[in-house]
Amino acid sequence: MRRAEEGLVMLTSALGEDVMPLTAPEYHRLSQRINSLPVREEGELTAKYLNELGYERRYAEHIVALLERREKLYRYLSQPEISVVTRLSDVFPKRLHRLKTQSPPVLFCRGDAGLLRSQCISLVGARVLPERNRRFAQYIGTLAAQEGF
Repeated sequence: MRRAEEGLVMLTSALGEDVMPLTAPEYHRLSQRINSLPVREEGELTAKYLNELGYERRYAEHIVALLERREKLYRYLSQPEISVVTRLSDVFPKRLHRLKTQSPPVLFCRGDAGLLRSQCISLVGARVLPERNRRFAQYIGTLAAQEGF
């Protein structure tokens, strides 16, 4: 995983912790601000630099703290069968880019990530589903299968 992708995952994913990662629009705004300025020689994102970009001290420190979780990232990604696809990756589904700032920055996959390139339908929700929601998901899955998805 490239360094930029690592940063994206750390900024926008909880990684199993009780932290508040950046939302997709927040990440998009941060990315735009950083990319609109000349490249910095240090390369690291510091609270001071984020202050210069207009972020309040407390929020800037939060962003830096999210980026200091590299060890947690690697532990999280060492779980069997889990792969990560970021919006910076060539594998990221092009149809999701159409969502612009609402596009999920990171997809965590279990199983064949190559399925992301096929015509498909995804249902996203909580790990523990109420019975009514489980029946709905089964019904939609059956209809999608009948249509060739």
